[in-house]
Order: sequence, then structure tokens, then C-alpha cells
Amino acid sequence: MMKIRLSASILIALGLAGCAHVSSTVSAPPAGNELTRAQFVAQVSDYFGWYHASGYNDYWKVPLRTFADVNAEDPYGKQIENAYEENVISPDARGRFNPAARMTREDAAVIFAKAYFLPTPSDTSALNAFSDAGAISYAAKPSVAALVAAGFMPGRTRSTFAPAAAITAAEAQAVFRAVAAKSAVVVQAMPKQAAAHLTLLPEGAGSAGAAGRVDDATFQRLLADRNYAPRRFIHLTSPTPGATIYYTTDGTDPRTSLTRVPYDVTATGHIQELVGERSGAKGPQPYRLVTWKTVAVKNGVAVSPVRTFRWNLVRPWQSVYGADVVEPGNFDPARGPVTPKVTRLYSDAESVRSMAWLIEGPQSAVVFDALQTPWNSTDQLGGTLYDKVRTLTTKPLKLVIGHAHGDHIAQAQNFLDAGVPVYANHRSWAGLAAVLATKDHIRQVRNVQEGDQFDLGTDAMPLKFDVWTPPGHENSLVMIHDKVSGFLFSTDFYGCTRMGTADNVGITGARADLLLSLLMQAKAGYMSNGGRLTRLFTGHDEAGLPGEHVDMFHQLLQNVVDQQEAANSPTLRSSDAPRARTTITGNMFTDLYDWAAINLGGVFGTTPYTYLSSPNAAASSHPTIDFTQPNAHLKYAVLGNIELTGATLVGTTVTWAAPNPQVTLSDGSLWPTTGPVPNSLTNKFNPFVFAYTVKVPAGTTRIGVTPIPLASKARRVTVNGTDALPRTPVSVAVANGAVLTIVVTAPDGVTTETYRLTVATE
Repeated sequence: MMKIRLSASILIALGLAGCAHVSSTVSAPPAGNELTRAQFVAQVSDYFGWYHASGYNDYWKVPLRTFADVNAEDPYGKQIENAYEENVISPDARGRFNPAARMTREDAAVIFAKAYFLPTPSDTSALNAFSDAGAISYAAKPSVAALVAAGFMPGRTRSTFAPAAAITAAEAQAVFRAVAAKSAVVVQAMPKQAAAHLTLLPEGAGSAGAAGRVDDATFQRLLADRNYAPRRFIHLTSPTPGATIYYTTDGTDPRTSLTRVPYDVTATGHIQELVGERSGAKGPQPYRLVTWKTVAVKNGVAVSPVRTFRWNLVRPWQSVYGADVVEPGNFDPARGPVTPKVTRLYSDAESVRSMAWLIEGPQSAVVFDALQTPWNSTDQLGGTLYDKVRTLTTKPLKLVIGHAHGDHIAQAQNFLDAGVPVYANHRSWAGLAAVLATKDHIRQVRNVQEGDQFDLGTDAMPLKFDVWTPPGHENSLVMIHDKVSGFLFSTDFYGCTRMGTADNVGITGARADLLLSLLMQAKAGYMSNGGRLTRLFTGHDEAGLPGEHVDMFHQLLQNVVDQQEAANSPTLRSSDAPRARTTITGNMFTDLYDWAAINLGGVFGTTPYTYLSSPNAAASSHPTIDFTQPNAHLKYAVLGNIELTGATLVGTTVTWAAPNPQVTLSDGSLWPTTGPVPNSLTNKFNPFVFAYTVKVPAGTTRIGVTPIPLASKARRVTVNGTDALPRTPVSVAVANGAVLTIVVTAPDGVTTETYRLTVATE
């Protein structure tokens, strides 16, 4: 093959410069098993497990640098962009990567050396064995020498390196194998560290005193670059199977330091780094540079090179409330269905940066949730959350509290002071009272319950939100749903997919099976009468999630009902109890919004956790089954819901926990005066109540019955002896006083439960 020596300017004109250095030769397109530049870089990216930014939900990720001739949708496009983000490749003067050109062996060596973080020697005498060493470009020689000296990349022959020849697939794989046989592979980290091509905080930034302060010009450049995040939950990996990862946070060498810490995600979860404290307490400075030095160790091979990661963290001491329109809404019926305008509300000064939502209709508006900053704090510039909302809308306003955790209720007092009606489910009043100016103010808060509606429209422009109040993340959840737009506002429930905070939804109160049953019933309610479920707005996602996320959340609960402990893995988050039970579906690094996780509580692998409720001893055929015992879930023969077409089920009261305490007011009286607030819902299907009344309109002769078992592996379900197919109604004849029989056979194929529905004609 003819090789032509060209100047750098000619190479740039031909588009062949732009790997990690300027190549000195031009060859024909690849043939046989020779690799193109795109193919080779894809192999490197896949081997190291680099994640593309399009695959994970991280509001703080730095926009990707791109090449003029590569799109993410191209073959290997994402892997090429990954490699650019990892700083192992770079563009030519025209911003191109030239993906279809051959990957030369010397360019491959440069990429390998960068990807493996190999120290490059000043002494390149290892190349003296090659007769063509002089043909290796000056820029590539240190990398080639490092690989050759370590025994990772041999010459093409014993006496030649062939720097300008295309690397073959076999040669590339041989390098991967050679490194793996001799050394642990350098550590990788997610979320991605601060971008090195943008502003970085100096070492020590964020510590107490003058040494930790950064000049304003540097800080303003950092903010302009948006090369920071408020907090990070850090996850470390190595491509070396079985390697132990060590890290230090004090700048010492992790190979030898007495302060090094072993990283074990199964024991600690993803490690939290933030400015100040999660509780809201401030740090010494409103910024902090987090520096980790890492190493991978495995018996029988060399220790990996040390890799240093840096994350810029910023949480301002003071901030104005932010407001971004995420859904423009439609108030013109001539243009289509009326839908709400949705604006997200947040504060960068808050430690967990929760979301509140301004939901505007044609006539009035709702603020959903009230964030974390205390109502009387001076940390918010430009006024309170109420003041901010009033710059966005002058419509009549209501505040709805989604649940009573501190990062969602703190500004409620300011709405009360402004005369805005504040609504919260009465199960939350004890928690909400604690953050108001006085506990006596709780008497001004209005109860909102399942079955209520918030009407934001007019007769000509209708817009109504139905209220749902299941248990789950906290006993007082309030969710609101518009059937027309399909928008569901769910506070800290159904999803939190921010990869950068390793989000999982804590589940408390109701056991998994009872919660799943109540959520099945809620989903049926969302979809009834032509309802839709299109977007899900949570308390910790900056954007609306796809409506299908609700089904993913249900699947998590289904997994623990079906598998119990086997469905769990240790915690995602170091701020949870070590090894707390976590159930995950999907991958937070690759599935964008299509992943979810719940934390059920208790420590994984120790004290058994009770996932399943006890059968009702008065009604069950098998009241003595102890579902905490191994494999007892195989005897699980109960329904999660019964959906009816042409009829209405008369429900019962479902209670999942002891009542909530009353609030003690300043005069010693208790609120509410009716007594402790029950943790229960009325007119619900209860899986452990086996006799119900079904109301049918006069003249009805047939109805549809869709029984939905709680155990997805239930062996058989019949309605009046007819097998019921999954999610398919069985048509049955009805008459006043008739009894319909539903028999559920558990996964063990033996245990059964029978439900009896008595028909009552209206």
C-alpha cells in the first residue's frame, strides 16, 4: 500500500486529521476486518461502559460536544460522542471526526493510552525494536511506547509496528485481552464529572475560611458554563470483573493511603456529595469542589492507574424562585381540548431542589406543593413563593399540598397569610402544623379527599382535576388528575428519575400488596370515562414523565408481591440506611425516564420484611397463612381489583395503618375535634374482603367482570366457572339477588380463595 507523507495543512484539508493528533499518512478505505475510526471508537466506548447523555435523566449534565460529521443517530454515533466526552478523541480544524476513514494503529494507540490512563514515558526506547519507528508520528510515540513497553500492543510483525496501517478487529481485541490479563482497568464514574474543557473550581474550593473562597470572576464563569450540579450521588465501576475499588476524598493516593475507602455499592449505595446538608443547613461556601482519587485492585494482576474525578457543586446561599413553562396549555376550544398551562417552580438555594407546579386553567389556578425554604426565611430573594406566583398569574388561586414532608410544605404559611385557600388531606395535618407560624394555623387548612375536584375552567372551557389520596410515600398523599389532558400531578410518588440524585421513592405505611391494589383501583379511575394518562409531574423531576411510568411503578410493587425478598437489591442511595431494600426496573444510566426504583424499608438480607398483608380471618378460607414465611407468596390467591362494565362495585373501608394523631393547639385543645384521623379510604375494593354487593341499573341483563389477581403468576381465575383471560372482561348474566363467584388459584396450583358478588338492581 502506497504511503504519502503530507503536511498537516493538507491533512486537514482532506479531513483526516482529528483523532488525538494529526496523522501523518493517508491510506485507502478499510477492507476486510480493518476497523474504521467509528468502529474502533465504538469498541472502546462499549468496553469501558461509557454512557451516552441521551440515555440518562440528569438536568445538570453539560451539553455534549459534537462533531460536524457525526450525529448521535448514526451507526456508532453515540459511542463516538461518548469518547469525545471522555476526552480520548478530538475534532480536526473543521470540527470533523471522519468516522468512515481507517483507524490507524498509531491513532488507536493514542486512544488506548488515554482511555486506560496509561502514564506515557518520556523515554520511547521501547520502539527501537521496530525498523519503522521513525514513521511513528512525534505526537503518537509516547502512547505507542507505553503500550509496547507494557506488553499490551505488539508490533504488526516482530520488527515493524506499521503505524499507518489500519488496526484490525483482532488486534483491537487482543489489546483489551492483554490489558485485562495484566492489570485492573481504570475506574469509571457516574454521574459524569465536571467537564475539563469548561471552568473548574480550584482545589480546596468550598472549605472554611479564606482558603476555600473563589474569586468572583471564576465563579461567574462557572455559572455561565453551567458546569456544576447542586449534589451528586456517585457510582463507581471498573471493567475488571471482581475488582475492588478504593477511593480517597482528601487528595491522598488511593493505592497506599490509610484513609482510602473501599467502594461497594451493595453496602453503601451511591455516595452522596453535596454543599451543606440535605436538611437545608448551609456549607462554609455556596460551592464546593469534590475530588475523588480512585484505583481498582484485583489479586493476580497489577493495580490500575490512579484516576482523579472532580465535580463542581454549587448551591447558592440565596436565590430567587425559578419558574419555567413546561406545558403551554390551550384555553381555546376551537383549537382542541382545553388543557392546563404548567409552570415548574423551584429554588436553587434548596438542598434537594424539589419541584412545585403552577397549574393554570381558563378561570383559576392551583399551586401544587410548597417547596422547602421556611416561610420566614431570608434566603429567598425577590419575595416568597406566593410573591413569585403572583408575578406569573393574577387568577384566583389555591394551594394544594401533595404530602407533608418538609421539602414540599414550607411555604404554605405565606399562602395562608395572603388569604389563599390551602388544601391538604387531613392525614397530613399533624406534619403540616409543625411548619406553620403557629400550630393554631392548621385550623385554616382545608381537608381534601378522594372524590373531590378542583375546577379551573368555565362551562365553555371545562378543566377539572380529580383528587386521589392513596398511601405510599407518606400516608397523606394527594394527587390530582385531569382526564382530558391526561396530566397527573403526583408529588413524591410514581417516579423520581433523576440519575444524578440516585432517586428512589420511599414506600411507607401500606404493605406492598395493599398499596398495589389501591393503585390498580386509582389507575382504573384515571382511565374511566375516556380518561387518559399522558404526563406525570412529580416532586423531583424537572420535566413531565411519560404516563406509562405509572405502569412501571406498579410493576415494581408487582415484583415484590410475586418474588418478595428476591425482587430486592441493596439501596441506591448512601443517605438511606445501608443495604435498604430497593426494587428497580430499568437502568438509570441508559433508559432515560423508563426506569424506576422504590425503597421498601428495612435492611436487605437481615430481618424479614413483611411485603404481604394477612388474610382476613373472618372471611378468608385460609386465615392461618403466614405470608412472612419463605415461599408463602406461592399460596397467594387474592385479587387486586375487580373492574366492572355496566355495574358498580359497592366498596368497603380499607385501613393500612393506625390513626394519625391530632394536633395540640395553643389552648390545649385538639384538632381536628372529631378525633385521630384514620389512615383509611372508603368505598374501595379490599383484597381480603371476599363478599361484595354489585349495583346494576334496572333492565341490565349482562355485565362485564374483569378480575385482576395480585399475584401475576396466579395459576387460574374463573368467573362463574368461566376462565378469565388477563385484563379481559368475562360477560355474565345478572339478575337481582344473583351471586357471581370468582375463584382465584394461587401460583402453587392448590390454594384458592373465592369472592362472591351479590347483584342488586337499582
